[in-house]
Amino acid sequence: MKKLVLLILVVAMMASPAFGQKKTELLMGTASMGGAFYPVGQGIANLVTKYSKGYSMVPVVTGGAVENPRLLDSGDVDIAITNANIAYFAWAGTSPYTKKIDSGCYWMNTA
Repeated sequence: MKKLVLLILVVAMMASPAFGQKKTELLMGTASMGGAFYPVGQGIANLVTKYSKGYSMVPVVTGGAVENPRLLDSGDVDIAITNANIAYFAWAGTSPYTKKIDSGCYWMNTA
């Protein structure tokens, strides 16, 4: 009986970290459903959700490359896809932006 109780306690202790883990959900700014960035974002989100431990990612339909840095700055998304020149304009605070936006992560499209 003591061995059974000990076995149950050991199994419970080994399993307890798995029960306590929560997945952190990341929102990724993409583009409209008809835009090129949306399916790219879906693919990235699927890979992150499938292969990362503790994270899931959700692609968010947005206005696209120009809107995504603003969404990062406001905290509405955690990660976003944009073009390299747009990321530079956001960082520099030049048109179409009215202030410098230096928060967040960018996947630079440099094709």
